[in-house]
Amino acid sequence: MTAYRARLDTTTNWALGATVAVLSFVLGDPAAPAHVLLIPYALNLIFAFIEARRFQDFETSRHRVRLMERGLYAPQMGAPDDPSWAPALAESLRAPRAPLSLARALAHRMRRNYLWLMLVVAGGWALHLPARPTEAELSVVGGLLLPWALLALFSRPIEHG
Repeated sequence: MTAYRARLDTTTNWALGATVAVLSFVLGDPAAPAHVLLIPYALNLIFAFIEARRFQDFETSRHRVRLMERGLYAPQMGAPDDPSWAPALAESLRAPRAPLSLARALAHRMRRNYLWLMLVVAGGWALHLPARPTEAELSVVGGLLLPWALLALFSRPIEHG
Protein backbone atom coordinates (compact mmCIF):
# COMPACT_ATOMS: atom_id res chain seq x y z
CA MET A 1 0.00 0.00 0.00
CA THR A 2 2.86 2.36 0.79
CA ALA A 3 4.43 1.77 -2.63
CA TYR A 4 1.14 2.53 -4.40
CA ARG A 5 0.69 5.65 -2.28
CA ALA A 6 4.22 6.81 -3.16
CA ARG A 7 3.47 6.37 -6.88
CA LEU A 8 0.48 8.69 -6.53
CA ASP A 9 2.53 11.25 -4.64
CA THR A 10 5.28 11.15 -7.29
CA THR A 11 2.87 11.99 -10.10
CA THR A 12 1.38 14.83 -8.09
CA ASN A 13 4.88 16.17 -7.40
CA TRP A 14 5.65 16.13 -11.13
CA ALA A 15 2.48 18.10 -11.85
CA LEU A 16 3.19 20.59 -9.10
CA GLY A 17 6.79 21.06 -10.24
CA ALA A 18 5.80 21.60 -13.87
CA THR A 19 3.11 24.09 -12.88
CA VAL A 20 5.41 26.09 -10.62
CA ALA A 21 8.25 26.11 -13.17
CA VAL A 22 6.12 27.44 -16.01
CA LEU A 23 4.27 29.92 -13.80
CA SER A 24 7.60 31.23 -12.49
CA PHE A 25 8.83 31.72 -16.04
CA VAL A 26 5.64 33.39 -17.31
CA LEU A 27 5.04 35.61 -14.28
CA GLY A 28 8.72 36.50 -14.01
CA ASP A 29 8.96 37.80 -17.57
CA PRO A 30 6.33 40.33 -18.68
CA ALA A 31 7.27 39.64 -22.31
CA ALA A 32 6.51 35.91 -22.00
CA PRO A 33 3.46 34.93 -24.05
CA ALA A 34 0.40 33.84 -22.08
CA HIS A 35 -0.15 30.82 -24.32
CA VAL A 36 2.90 29.21 -22.65
CA LEU A 37 0.49 28.54 -19.76
CA LEU A 38 -1.14 25.89 -21.94
CA ILE A 39 1.95 23.74 -21.27
CA PRO A 40 1.26 23.13 -17.56
CA TYR A 41 -2.42 22.71 -18.33
CA ALA A 42 -1.64 19.96 -20.86
CA LEU A 43 0.95 18.38 -18.57
CA ASN A 44 -1.51 18.41 -15.67
CA LEU A 45 -4.06 16.58 -17.81
CA ILE A 46 -1.47 13.96 -18.78
CA PHE A 47 -0.39 13.55 -15.15
CA ALA A 48 -4.04 13.38 -14.04
CA PHE A 49 -4.71 10.48 -16.41
CA ILE A 50 -1.53 8.70 -15.32
CA GLU A 51 -2.48 9.21 -11.70
CA ALA A 52 -6.05 8.04 -12.30
CA ARG A 53 -4.69 4.74 -13.67
CA ARG A 54 -2.36 4.46 -10.70
CA PHE A 55 -5.25 5.24 -8.39
CA GLN A 56 -7.21 2.37 -9.91
CA ASP A 57 -4.29 0.07 -9.06
CA PHE A 58 -4.13 1.55 -5.56
CA GLU A 59 -7.86 0.91 -5.06
CA THR A 60 -7.47 -2.67 -6.29
CA SER A 61 -4.70 -3.24 -3.75
CA ARG A 62 -6.67 -1.48 -1.01
CA HIS A 63 -9.69 -3.69 -1.78
CA ARG A 64 -7.56 -6.83 -1.42
CA VAL A 65 -6.06 -5.65 1.86
CA ARG A 66 -9.55 -4.91 3.20
CA LEU A 67 -10.68 -8.42 2.23
CA MET A 68 -7.77 -9.90 4.20
CA GLU A 69 -8.42 -7.61 7.17
CA ARG A 70 -12.07 -8.62 7.31
CA GLY A 71 -11.36 -12.29 6.75
CA LEU A 72 -8.24 -12.81 8.87
CA TYR A 73 -8.06 -10.09 11.50
CA ALA A 74 -11.70 -9.35 12.27
CA PRO A 75 -12.48 -12.92 13.46
CA GLN A 76 -9.38 -12.77 15.70
CA MET A 77 -10.93 -9.73 17.37
CA GLY A 78 -14.27 -11.44 17.94
CA ALA A 79 -16.16 -10.47 14.78
CA PRO A 80 -18.22 -13.21 13.11
CA ASP A 81 -16.32 -15.28 10.54
CA ASP A 82 -17.08 -14.40 6.90
CA PRO A 83 -16.15 -17.31 4.63
CA SER A 84 -16.72 -15.30 1.44
CA TRP A 85 -13.49 -13.30 1.73
CA ALA A 86 -11.11 -16.01 0.46
CA PRO A 87 -13.01 -16.72 -2.80
CA ALA A 88 -13.40 -12.96 -3.38
CA LEU A 89 -9.65 -12.44 -2.87
CA ALA A 90 -8.81 -15.42 -5.12
CA GLU A 91 -11.07 -14.03 -7.86
CA SER A 92 -9.47 -10.59 -7.55
CA LEU A 93 -6.03 -12.17 -7.97
CA ARG A 94 -7.13 -14.50 -10.77
CA ALA A 95 -8.91 -11.82 -12.82
CA PRO A 96 -7.82 -8.38 -11.60
CA ARG A 97 -10.40 -5.68 -12.16
CA ALA A 98 -10.28 -2.17 -10.77
CA PRO A 99 -13.12 -1.56 -8.29
CA LEU A 100 -13.78 1.84 -9.91
CA SER A 101 -13.86 3.13 -13.45
CA LEU A 102 -11.20 5.34 -14.99
CA ALA A 103 -13.73 8.21 -15.07
CA ARG A 104 -14.41 7.93 -11.33
CA ALA A 105 -10.70 7.63 -10.57
CA LEU A 106 -10.00 10.67 -12.73
CA ALA A 107 -12.80 12.62 -11.04
CA HIS A 108 -11.39 11.72 -7.62
CA ARG A 109 -7.87 12.85 -8.55
CA MET A 110 -9.27 16.02 -10.16
CA ARG A 111 -11.21 16.82 -7.01
CA ARG A 112 -8.22 16.14 -4.76
CA ASN A 113 -5.33 17.68 -6.73
CA TYR A 114 -5.56 18.56 -10.37
CA LEU A 115 -8.52 20.92 -10.51
CA TRP A 116 -6.72 23.05 -7.94
CA LEU A 117 -3.55 23.07 -10.03
CA MET A 118 -5.55 24.06 -13.10
CA LEU A 119 -7.15 26.89 -11.15
CA VAL A 120 -3.67 28.07 -10.15
CA VAL A 121 -2.66 28.06 -13.82
CA ALA A 122 -5.81 30.07 -14.65
CA GLY A 123 -4.92 32.49 -11.84
CA GLY A 124 -1.42 32.88 -13.28
CA TRP A 125 -2.98 33.52 -16.65
CA ALA A 126 -5.21 36.21 -15.12
CA LEU A 127 -2.21 37.85 -13.43
CA HIS A 128 -0.17 37.82 -16.63
CA LEU A 129 -2.77 39.25 -18.99
CA PRO A 130 -3.52 42.90 -19.42
CA ALA A 131 -6.38 44.39 -17.41
CA ARG A 132 -9.05 43.52 -19.99
CA PRO A 133 -8.77 40.02 -21.50
CA THR A 134 -10.55 39.43 -24.77
CA GLU A 135 -13.69 37.35 -25.04
CA ALA A 136 -11.72 34.71 -26.95
CA GLU A 137 -9.17 34.44 -24.13
CA LEU A 138 -11.91 34.07 -21.54
CA SER A 139 -13.61 31.43 -23.69
CA VAL A 140 -10.40 29.41 -24.02
CA VAL A 141 -9.68 29.41 -20.29
CA GLY A 142 -13.30 28.67 -19.39
CA GLY A 143 -13.52 25.96 -22.03
CA LEU A 144 -10.37 24.32 -20.72
CA LEU A 145 -11.50 24.33 -17.09
CA LEU A 146 -15.23 23.64 -17.37
CA PRO A 147 -15.28 19.95 -18.37
CA TRP A 148 -12.82 18.98 -15.64
CA ALA A 149 -14.61 21.07 -13.03
CA LEU A 150 -17.92 19.42 -13.95
CA LEU A 151 -16.36 15.95 -13.80
CA ALA A 152 -14.82 16.67 -10.39
CA LEU A 153 -17.88 18.33 -8.89
CA PHE A 154 -20.67 16.10 -10.16
CA SER A 155 -19.18 12.62 -10.00
CA ARG A 156 -20.04 10.40 -7.10
CA PRO A 157 -17.38 10.49 -4.37
CA ILE A 158 -15.51 7.29 -3.54
CA GLU A 159 -16.65 5.68 -0.32
CA HIS A 160 -14.14 3.71 1.71
CA GLY A 161 -15.59 1.18 4.05
